[in-house]
Amino acid sequence: MLYSYFGSKEGLYLAYVELSFQRLITAIDEAVAGAGPDVERQVRAGTLAYYRYVDEHRDGFRVLYREAGAQGRMTPRQHRHLSRRTAAGLEQILLAAEGPPIERDDLEMLTEMWIGAARLLADWWLDHPELSTEAIAERFLGFGLGGIRSAARALAIPRLTGDY
Repeated sequence: MLYSYFGSKEGLYLAYVELSFQRLITAIDEAVAGAGPDVERQVRAGTLAYYRYVDEHRDGFRVLYREAGAQGRMTPRQHRHLSRRTAAGLEQILLAAEGPPIERDDLEMLTEMWIGAARLLADWWLDHPELSTEAIAERFLGFGLGGIRSAARALAIPRLTGDY
């Protein structure tokens, strides 16, 4: 009966990936919207929402990102959606760190590193459930934001070109 709705096992899987992604993005969007206008608070709220989602859906996250391997990756559309939002927040944090604006390619690389690091740390966390959601989010933010601020000041990254 399920195959009549989804066409195949892969169709069912892709529907589950899409539903999971939409729920994750909704959780992040709601957290960011409730954080007020301060960009760093928005990034913190979005990151905490991400790890809360992982915590509340550990088995699903494990299937999507560990057991499914390459199939567990986001679709290109989903990835672009998440990347645009992440890049906008990271760019504002860089500007607030009193570093010069960032080149588009550098911002894209930083965004990929941020998203990838968050996912890999979430995967690591599956094997270390003794850490609370708040502890894992704060550690990620401490490492990530500290590194971004230091790099912005130390490297004097050149001006951004392009729109996000």
